[in-house]
Amino acid sequence: YKYFPDEPLWPFGFGLSYTDFKLQVLSGPVAQVPQQGGGAGKDYAVLKLQVENVGKMAGDEVVLAFFRPLPGTLPSTSRAAKIRKQLFDFRRVGLQAGEKSDTLYFFVRASTFAVHADNGDEVSYAGSYEVQLTNGLQVETVRVDVVAAAALQPVVLDAWTPTESNDDPMLVI
Repeated sequence: YKYFPDEPLWPFGFGLSYTDFKLQVLSGPVAQVPQQGGGAGKDYAVLKLQVENVGKMAGDEVVLAFFRPLPGTLPSTSRAAKIRKQLFDFRRVGLQAGEKSDTLYFFVRASTFAVHADNGDEVSYAGSYEVQLTNGLQVETVRVDVVAAAALQPVVLDAWTPTESNDDPMLVI
């Protein structure tokens, strides 16, 4: 579903269960992270979520964490701008009927939202991203703002270097 433009019939992570779950974000609706770490401040934000089994049976639930860049964050001409949502983390919890989970922690850094530029570099763009925490039925969202480290965007996290030789055993043609 990374590039799929329509609404899927069965969303990724959708599954049948003998019980029902409720998701609740315990952190605020907006978080901020610096584009590059370093200095005295922390370079991450913590998104907190709690899962409650509101059904009558015990069951397991998987919470998926996706991100999507909000409009204006990535250049519209970039291939990466076509990303609809991208999975970056997940948690699985088993709960008895009526039980609430311990707090689930999702740590996000600017590198969590890294994309590949058209030249192959892994890059970070300052801007706003939507994090979707979902079990396939319920979606809770948090906006994460990546605060610019430099005026020149994007910041290259990992430069792509082409292979020097076609004799490289890892090269797939």
